Amino acid sequence: IEQKGSTTKPNEAKLPQLSVAGVIYAMSPIVYLHGFIEEGEAIDDDDEYEEIVSDLQDMAENVGPIHSTLIPRHAKNGLAFVRFRNMEDVNAAKDCWDGMVIGGLKVKVGVITQRLLQKGSNEGYDYCLNNWIETIQRAVESIDDILIDETSVSYEMTACPVVVLSNILTEDDFEDEGCMEESLEDIRMLASQFGSLSSEKLHVDSTSQAVHLSYFGDSN
Repeated sequence: IEQKGSTTKPNEAKLPQLSVAGVIYAMSPIVYLHGFIEEGEAIDDDDEYEEIVSDLQDMAENVGPIHSTLIPRHAKNGLAFVRFRNMEDVNAAKDCWDGMVIGGLKVKVGVITQRLLQKGSNEGYDYCLNNWIETIQRAVESIDDILIDETSVSYEMTACPVVVLSNILTEDDFEDEGCMEESLEDIRMLASQFGSLSSEKLHVDSTSQAVHLSYFGDSN
């Protein structure tokens, strides 16, 4: 069941994506809350369900404008979801809600990756996001599906020192050599804050318009 929030025009801008060995780990604008409702219990009473959904919607709108919310009432997995309109509100919600206690339950909060949202689908990310109520229920049957995805991302990020930044260069960069050099220098300075680059020269893939960074193995 989808609950509509604000009708404000979405501002889900195309943001730089982080990937390792070509696998994209960009975040979706969807936040999950595990423990917002008690795990193992279905919500059969309509009035109770509407009240819980309203509480979630009010809590989310205190952070920022939302697109919609989802509480699978018969899944018994203790999960609730909020799709925000702005990515900065996604991070704010995670920072604000993670670890808080609601109704005696400690809530774990995180962000659904684009990869997890597309799990089991042959469709692209845009389709899965536009139909997120359906796709999230197919991709996530329990908190374990989310934890496995998070653990996999953490392991692969640690194991492989090659990072790919997509959607970070513009057409101006490819049309103007000076503009490209300035952008690459900015990227190099930012990237060096996270570890030692194995090469000062950054690899630019003109086909995908992505920048490849190679770190030494002990980098963060």
